[in-house]
Amino acid sequence: PTAAGLGKAYQFPHTSASVRQSVLIPLCPIIYLTVRFVISPSFFHNYTSDYVTHSIVYFLSFLFFPLMFIRRGIYTGRKEFAAGILAYLAITPFFVFLFDHALGPCGRGFEDLLLSVTLVSLNVSAVDFYVFRVVQHYFLKFGRGSALMAGSATWFVVHLPESSYLIDCGYHPLEVLVFMLTTGTLLSTVYSKTKDVLGLMSGHILLNVFVAVTSTCTLASLLPR
Repeated sequence: PTAAGLGKAYQFPHTSASVRQSVLIPLCPIIYLTVRFVISPSFFHNYTSDYVTHSIVYFLSFLFFPLMFIRRGIYTGRKEFAAGILAYLAITPFFVFLFDHALGPCGRGFEDLLLSVTLVSLNVSAVDFYVFRVVQHYFLKFGRGSALMAGSATWFVVHLPESSYLIDCGYHPLEVLVFMLTTGTLLSTVYSKTKDVLGLMSGHILLNVFVAVTSTCTLASLLPR
C-alpha cells in the first residue's frame, strides 16, 4: 500500500485535516527523538555520530510518517515546482562561497559518494517537507505573516546542528546566523507563494548533490568505513 493509502486507513479519528496537522507538528520530532535515543543515546551529544541511522530515522519521522496523513498540496504545478528548484540553485553559489572551508575533499570512492548523496537526500527532503508542508502550511490559517515566521523559525531550529558544525569550523556565529535566517526567509517566502513543497525538496537535494560532487563534502568522513 502507498503512504497515502495507509494515511486513509490510519487517520486520526473524528478530526479535521487542520487538527491532524497540528498534532503532527510536535509528534514528528517526538518520534524521531524517541527512536534515536533508543537506538543510540549518545546522539544527543553528536547527531552525526551515526549518520546512517540519523538519516533513515529522520526520513521516516519527518516525511514518511506525516505523508500518511497529508496527501494534498505537495505538487501544485510546473512553474511552482521550478520555482522551488531555482530558489535552491540561487542559494548554492553563496553557500559554497561562504563556507568552502567546511567542504573539503576526503578521497573517498564513487560508492561512498553515492551513499553520502543518498543519505543526505533522505535527510534534506524530510527537512523541507516538515518545515514547509507540515509547519508553515498549518500556520497559513493564521495569516501569511505568521506562516512565514513559523517556517523561517522552524528552518533555523532544524539547522542548529549544521550551524554548530560551521561555527566549530571557524566561521563567525553572526555570519552563520545571517545565512540561516536569510535562506529560511527566502525559502519560506517561495513556499508561501507556490504552496509546492516537491520543488523545494528537489532543489534541496540538487544543492547537496552539487556540493557533494564538486567538493566531496566532509559528510563522507562521517560514514562507517
